[in-house]
Formats: sequence, C-alpha cells, structure tokens
Amino acid sequence: IDIITSSLDMYPRLSSRYLDSVWVVDYYNDCQTAREDERICRADFQAELEEQLFPNTHVFDDGSIIVRTPLSLEQLQPLYHAVKEVQAQFNRISETIIPIHNDPNGVLTMVVYGTRSDYEDYQTFLYGLGTSNGGIYIEQDGTFYTYERTPRESIYTLEELLRHEYSHYIVGRYLIDGFWGQVPIYDNHRMTWFNEGFAEFLAWSSPETVHARRTLVQRIQRDGNERMSIDEITSATYGDFTFYRYAGSFFHFLYTHDIKTLRKLMQLAHTSDVDGFDLLIRQMRSDQAMNRLFQSHLDDLIENVHELTDPSTEFPDVNALDTDDPLQIQEVMRTTRLAHTADCSLAATNVNSRFSCRGRLSGSLRDEADFTAAWSEYDANLNEIRAESLDTDLNNFQAMLCRTGPIKFLDRQDSDQVYPVADYFCEGPLDQANLEVVDHVERVTGDFQSTRLGARAVCYRPEDSPREHTVSLTEESLVSSVTIRINTGDTVIWRNDHAQNILKVRRPEALGEAENFASGNLAPGQDFSHIFRNTGRFQYDYRVNGIPGAGYVIVAEPIDYENQVRCDVTFSTIARRKSIDQDVFNTDLQNDLISLQNQVYASNPNFYREFSCEFDAPSRTVERGEDQIYLTRNVQCTIS
Repeated sequence: IDIITSSLDMYPRLSSRYLDSVWVVDYYNDCQTAREDERICRADFQAELEEQLFPNTHVFDDGSIIVRTPLSLEQLQPLYHAVKEVQAQFNRISETIIPIHNDPNGVLTMVVYGTRSDYEDYQTFLYGLGTSNGGIYIEQDGTFYTYERTPRESIYTLEELLRHEYSHYIVGRYLIDGFWGQVPIYDNHRMTWFNEGFAEFLAWSSPETVHARRTLVQRIQRDGNERMSIDEITSATYGDFTFYRYAGSFFHFLYTHDIKTLRKLMQLAHTSDVDGFDLLIRQMRSDQAMNRLFQSHLDDLIENVHELTDPSTEFPDVNALDTDDPLQIQEVMRTTRLAHTADCSLAATNVNSRFSCRGRLSGSLRDEADFTAAWSEYDANLNEIRAESLDTDLNNFQAMLCRTGPIKFLDRQDSDQVYPVADYFCEGPLDQANLEVVDHVERVTGDFQSTRLGARAVCYRPEDSPREHTVSLTEESLVSSVTIRINTGDTVIWRNDHAQNILKVRRPEALGEAENFASGNLAPGQDFSHIFRNTGRFQYDYRVNGIPGAGYVIVAEPIDYENQVRCDVTFSTIARRKSIDQDVFNTDLQNDLISLQNQVYASNPNFYREFSCEFDAPSRTVERGEDQIYLTRNVQCTIS
C-alpha cells in the first residue's frame, strides 16, 4: 500500500494512472492510503471525472433519450435519426408497438466518449465495465456506452455501433420479457446468436427496408470456404466475433427469403416460449435445404458486394423543416390512397419536435389467413404511404418512418373469405413546435378519444375522489380469474349477476384484519360492498353449489397522483351465433386491448412511456335477437 500511495503523488490528478491507484486503494484497502489521516475512494472522483469527460447532456424525445457526451448536438443529429430508422424496421418485423408490461427502461441513457483512449482509460474506473469491445448495452441500467472513433481505430463507424447497441435496447424493451441473462430464455447461450445477429442485421435499417451491410459481406468474402453453417451460427457463444457477421447475414436471408420463419422466431421470443423456440432452432439446424439456400444467398451478396453500402442516415436539416403543424401533416397524409383517414398529432417537442400519425389498413381478400402474405402486403403499403407523402412540398416527410401493429384476420360477411387488418403508425420531424400547456386529463382524454377503440373513454385523476369498482359475478367470471387494481380508499362492489346463489369466500391468510369480512351468500341480483383502507394484495374465492370458481385479486396501493391519469373504456365484440366458442369472443377482446394500447402509445411514445391497460372486470354476455350474442368488458388504463 505504501507503493500505491506514493504513486498518487507521481501522476497528474485524474490521469488514468492516478485513477488506477485510486481504484486499488478503494478496492483492496477500503479507501485507506498509507497515510493515517488520508482516505481516497473512487466515488470521490466520479462526478468530477464525468463532468470532464461528458460536458454536454443532450435530451431528445421529451426525456426518453439522454446523451452524455463531449459531442455537439450537430454531431448527434445523424445518430438520433439513425436509431429512429432502426426502431421503425424492428417494429415492422416484430409487429410490436407498446413496450413489455412493466419494463423499467422508459428512459435510455447513452454515454458516448469523445475518443477511444478515453473509453479505454476511464470506462472501468467509472462503471466497472471492460473495454474489449466497441461498446456495450447494460439492460439493468438502461444505459449503453460507446465512443467516437477514427477509421483506423475501428472498421465500424460510431453510427453503426450505435445502431447495433440500440437494437439491443429495443429487443429488451419491446420483445423479450425480463432482463438479459436473468430469465430462462437466455439460459445455455440460447439467445447469443439471436441477440447479436438481429442487432447486426437491424443496424442497416432504412425508412423502407433493411439492407445487407457491405462490411459484413466483405468479411465473409475473405473467409473463403471457411463459412459458418446455420447449425454453427445458432450454436455460437461469445468468444470471438466471427459469428456476428454470419448471424446478421442469416437474419437478412430470413428477411429476404423466409419471412414466415423470421416472424415465428419473433413471436416465440416475444411470448418467451422456450420449448417452441428450441424446437424451431433444431428444425433449422437439421434443414440442409435451408442451409444450401442460405449459402446461395451469401454467394449472391458476395457477387454483388460492389453494389452494397454501409449504414448512413439521410434526413432534412432540422433547422429548415417546412412545417411545425401536425394538422398540416395530416392534411397531406389524407391525400394518399391508403392513409386518407389518418389522424396526426404532436409527439415530441424537446430539441427535435416530432409528429405522429395513425390509421388502419385493410388487406386483400383471401381464401385463408396467410400472415406472411399479409405482412408483405402491409410492408409495401407502408412504403407506398411514405412515397406518396414524399411527393409533396413538405420536406418533413423525407424522414417519416412507418410501422404496423399486430396483423389479424376478419371474416367477410356472407362469404367464406377473410381479409387482414392492422393499425399503422407513422412519425417524423417537425420544425420546433410551441407546445401549448394542456392539463394532463384533457390531453389524455383527447388522445384516447382520437383512437378507433377509445372514442368513449372517460379519463380522470384518481385522487379526485374515492372510486367504486363493480365486480359483476357471472357465469364467465367463475372460469376467468381477474385482478383489479384500486387506490386505497376505493370501494369494491360485488354484484351477483348469476342465476344461482354465490358464496363469497375470503382467504384469511392473504388479508389484513382491516380488510376481513365474513363469508356469505349473495342471492341473484344482490350485491355486497367493501372499502379497502389498507395497502395489500387481497384474494377472494367464489363458489356455486359448492363448486369453486375463479377468484378475484384486489390490489390496493397508494399511488403518486401528481401526473397520473386513469381512463375507463368499455369494449364490445361483434355479435355472433350463440354456438360460437367463447374463446373466439375472448380473443376479440384481447386483440382490442392490445390495439387500444398500441394506438394510444404510438400517438406519443414519450408521454406514454409509463402506460398500461388491464381488464378490470369479467366480460358480460348480451343477447342480440334470438340466436346471437356479443360480449362487453371494461378496461382501465393508467398513465403515470
């Protein structure tokens, strides 16, 4: 420790060698130097060092993206627009719009060093992370780290690296539920090739498509006959970077020639279906015909490598955009063939103002549901909307990006044919907009009521007054468990809408004494109410003729209401014959729940980054005529 202490006097303060000595004293001697009254800890230097290395903090998307760096705003503009292109193509391929429920990374922090040497000298000291990489995303922190580089320092530009790391961020936020390495789907290196290959592939996203990258193809060309097979790619683990270029090119092969398999990979990952994912990978590994087609795809790319390019981003001068008015954008959008009913609004005002537009696409009639064909049709539709919008006098459309939500098929009435439908969403830049300050309830109400499914939404501040929540006990509620989230002080009313007596049963082990009430019968038409005055998770059972039904879980919690808004919406399915299976109606309701969340979230992803919707009561069956029924169900959405 004497030698380390003396070294502190040998090197300039905050130099890498000086800080190496600080790190040793901190880690190995609990901050105590050889001098009796001197303590030096890493934490003593962190804020000062960060201020020196990252003097600029740039905030985009109203706080959703924060960049700490010595780079200027002008230097960051291409990077900002680049990651927007990556996200748009990711959303198209995965058909995801709203983030994973309860994902904590609504704000992404990018730490961009000014030089490679600064990254190597200070990254480990500041954040405890290694530097044998071009950059790294840490999902648990919602932060990724990288550096500006010269062509001699890296074959990849900062833009390419940023596009790659941003892909990791959106996969974690929108596709895979759970932190990297902490949920079963990440076990046994299952997702290594997927994560890195998908990121390498998405890195050359453009507004219309995802391109093959020249740098990757050139490196594969230099590999000669030592190419990786699909089996080797999907079995790859971290150790060297060879598999990156092959995994990225394999995703490009699927995107170009087998979108059906690519969509299936996305769906299995999104639902965390580990068994299904493993089965598909085993099938691909043993599919020699697929491997031959993949190798042929590589041959074609190599033959045309001179025509390929590497990622670059084109966008209009953000200081010379033609309009700051989303209604002017809407007027132009409505002149196109497919977006003639588009609704547009302001989506961001901070630094780079943005608009968002949304509507619905209907596809061609088919004899059967073909999701692959529908996806290709909608991919072309989005590009058509963009192309027609570009053919106007507004330069804002040069950087407009579009995506769709989940595709579903509907039956054509009086026909055996079906047709696909999907919500579409477009966004792009606006001249610096002056946002009129609007009350949150008014703003949220307007956003909900501008959507297809939320036209009759009722929005309010939860703290306005204690609310009543009615639980309708029906035949359906006996087979479908429901969780209801309430504020402490709210009242829950149980009403028996069943034809028979229902016995309500509390579970004492799950209840505080203050929320206890006696078991008892509810006759048809009778109700029972209880005020929940305490925080907790309370579970209740119901029985009909001694047969237990599904229970209710009441989650009562105090909430910070300063900016919170809740909205209540009621869904109704279309009417169908009584003989139709109940699951068909429930699927319709579930699809509507997803669609509503997508429509509201996409109107302003920054404002709605802490946003969720849940059914707050079982469905109710309503008769229509003698032989038809439809279901209604209440939804509650919360915006924090």
